[in-house]
Amino acid sequence: MSPSCPSQTLPDLTGSVVGGNLKLIALLGAGAYGKVYKARIVTAPVGHYLAVKCMWRYKRGSSEDVAQAKEIHNHKVVSKHRGVVTLHRQIVTDKYTFVVLEYAHNDLFRALVDRKVFRNRPALIKGAINEIIDALAFMHRKGVYHRDIKPENLLCDRDGQNIRFADFGLSTHKVSSTRFGCGSMSYMPPESLDSNHPAASDGFSSAASDMWAVAIMFCTFVSDSIPWLNADVNDRAYSYFLTHENFLLSSLNITRETNDLLKRCFDFNPEKRPTLEEFRDAVNAIERFSAGDPEVVSPSMPESEEAESAHFSSSALSSLSSETNISHSTPPTSPAPSSSSQSDAVSAAKPTLPQKDAAATNRPARQTCQRPPFLKTTRSRKSFLNSLARNLGLRR
Repeated sequence: MSPSCPSQTLPDLTGSVVGGNLKLIALLGAGAYGKVYKARIVTAPVGHYLAVKCMWRYKRGSSEDVAQAKEIHNHKVVSKHRGVVTLHRQIVTDKYTFVVLEYAHNDLFRALVDRKVFRNRPALIKGAINEIIDALAFMHRKGVYHRDIKPENLLCDRDGQNIRFADFGLSTHKVSSTRFGCGSMSYMPPESLDSNHPAASDGFSSAASDMWAVAIMFCTFVSDSIPWLNADVNDRAYSYFLTHENFLLSSLNITRETNDLLKRCFDFNPEKRPTLEEFRDAVNAIERFSAGDPEVVSPSMPESEEAESAHFSSSALSSLSSETNISHSTPPTSPAPSSSSQSDAVSAAKPTLPQKDAAATNRPARQTCQRPPFLKTTRSRKSFLNSLARNLGLRR
C-alpha cells in the first residue's frame, strides 16, 4: 500500500463503540480508502455480526467527498434488493464516516476458484446466473451501473448460494461513460479500453460494459478460467479469438451451444451482443455448458413402446423416401478439415499462452491451444480478510 493511501493514516479503532451501540470487535482489513471491521450491536446475541467500513470524513465539496458520497448514494439506491449487500446505515462523526453493512463470510471467487462449487454442475450455474441477472437488471432499472463486476466483488454463502453485489466504488448513473479504463482489466469490453473504438466515439455503454463482465464471469463458471487477460489486440488470446471463431470451444473445453452464446456476448460491436434478458434465456436453454458436464439422459420408454415407435419411424421414413425420392445423409457436426498447409499456417499463428501444470492442461485431443490460466491463489486467513474488506468497497 502506498503512503498516499488515506487508510494508512486511519487509527485502529478496534474496541471502540460507534453510533451509541455498535462495537468494533475485530479489524478485517484495510484498503486504499478505509478500514473494515467486524462489529456487533452490544445488546445483540453473540453470533449476529455486521461489517463496518470506516473512512475519513472529507471537506464538504472536495473531490474525495464527492466520490465517497456517490458510492454511498448508489449503494443505497439498490441496497434493498436481495442480490445486493445491504447498507444498513451511515454514521458521521467529526472525523470519520462509518458505513454499516451486511456481514458475509465468503465471496464468489472462493466458491468458483478455491472450492469449485459450480464445476460441471449446470443446474447450479443456471441458478447463480439467474441470481446475478436479477440483481443487475434491478440495478440498471434504478439507473445504477456497477462497472467493476468480478467474482471478488460478489459475496455469497459457503455453498455458492445467495449471491450479492458489493463494492460500488466505481459505479455510475451515467448511461454512457467516458471514463475509459475504469474497472478490472480482464472484465472490461474493448470499447471501454480504447477511446478510438468505433463504438466509443461518444463514450461507451455502461450497461454493455456490465453485460460483458457477466459473460467473462460466466466463462469462469463453466470452465474455471477467464478467456483472456484483456480484450485488446495486443493480448494474444483475445487476438486469436478475433480471427478464429471457435477458439473458445477448444481453449475453454465448452460445448458448441456455449461457444455460440459466448461468441455473441463477445462480439466486437456492442449492439450485436445479447441483452441481460437474452443472455439469461440463452443460458437457461443450454443443457450442458462444458464438455465435462454429465450427459443428459432422456427417460427410457417401455420396451414394447420403444419397438412400436421404432417400427413406426422406419415405416414413415421409408414411405416418405419412396414418395419424394429423398437421399438421406448425416449433416456434418464440425467444419470440414482444412488442408495440411492450411493447418500448418493456423498452428504457426497461434499464440503461445501461459502454461498450467501438467494436471491442469491434460485435456481431450481435440484441444488445439491452451487457455490463459485463471488466477491461482492460496489465501492465508490474513489475505482472505483483506479480500473481504476489499469486497465491501475498499481498494488496495
